[in-house]
Amino acid sequence: MAIDNIRKINVRSPYYITVQDEFEPDVPIPPDPDPPTEPLESAVDLACGDSITYAVAPAVNKIRISTANRQYGDYTVTFSNIDVPIKYRIYNEGTPTGAYTTKGLSYHADQWLEATGEVLSGTAGNTPISATLTHTTNSGNNNGENLILEILAPLPVTGGTSVELTSCASEVVAPSPSTSGYVTVITIYNKMTLQKVTSSGYTGATNTNAITVKLNGVSIALPSSPNVYGGVRIVCSDVTPNWIVDPTTLPYISSKVDPTAQTVWANWTYSASGNDGQMTVVYVNDSSLNSSINDLEITTQADHFGKYGVLVASHPTSQSGSENKILTHNNSENVVGVIDEIVHQQGTQDAGNGDFYNRSTISIDNINGQIAEVTSHIWEHPEYLIGEWRQDPSTKTSLDFNTTPKTGI
Repeated sequence: MAIDNIRKINVRSPYYITVQDEFEPDVPIPPDPDPPTEPLESAVDLACGDSITYAVAPAVNKIRISTANRQYGDYTVTFSNIDVPIKYRIYNEGTPTGAYTTKGLSYHADQWLEATGEVLSGTAGNTPISATLTHTTNSGNNNGENLILEILAPLPVTGGTSVELTSCASEVVAPSPSTSGYVTVITIYNKMTLQKVTSSGYTGATNTNAITVKLNGVSIALPSSPNVYGGVRIVCSDVTPNWIVDPTTLPYISSKVDPTAQTVWANWTYSASGNDGQMTVVYVNDSSLNSSINDLEITTQADHFGKYGVLVASHPTSQSGSENKILTHNNSENVVGVIDEIVHQQGTQDAGNGDFYNRSTISIDNINGQIAEVTSHIWEHPEYLIGEWRQDPSTKTSLDFNTTPKTGI
């Protein structure tokens, strides 16, 4: 409780003062002064090949670069459209060390000196500049940590300066079947005869020229017949020494994968017959495949209607002497796979849409491991906007892929 006393200033004074307890709760306490303004600090992830525009306010930007599933090697960063000076450095996450590099135009020298206390040795003129930073990882300077690209922007940045992770160290290659004991096989087959759109409607296509298949950018040759059950089996290993498929019939059990396409599961390869297409085999060297994400692209021109089955399966392997490798299937309890249907029909309402396309990008992990996994399915397609069909590569839809494992297939 406050103590209020009325006292004389001294015994001889006719004046009085009021004495009040200094802890009087009703007296507001003045707020603390605002802290000094510090640059904002942010952190974002940047994938190889992607770019980002950094903050326009004074900031400390930290960009995280993943080294996961990559070999030792070079990471190259390109800075574009630098006007207002910046400072940058790169280091292992958790260990902020190393000298900064400063880049910018010299006419900001006075502002720079006031903000940082440093003399700016910048580039003369008013034309924005570019800069490149290359960082090399090796066993002596990196133990698998992510990299942090730190960018200091003491002054407000204008003009849309951007940072691009231009290139990265190579990814770790997929294991050889001789090491892992497994080989991944990707089967792609027509669930119906490919249809071409004409002015009078759908008609059966005469070839497979409207379809392209790529695995990590490598083109996969398709049989020429566009008929139902035609397709390709992609073996994720080189053909030398030759593979022995044991046995050569019944590569998979139709009732466990797709009972509607028994022809596909009756033989490892087969020729076109009647209304049925041809099944061929393509070998892709495992050194061109990654231990992590591998992209399977299936593209169909938008004036064609395609429906495909995609099976990703892992097979046990063994060796036959020094010449041949044996790929096991047919009732093997150790063959595991995932399968789903891909439909490419968007845009087929117009016969003139041959310049547009439907594209499914299926990402596959753990190739040549015991169980290969599908981690994503992205669909690109044309759209009907403002009275016409348009193809916007940035229009991508994430679709589910049935990842329920089929065992003992």
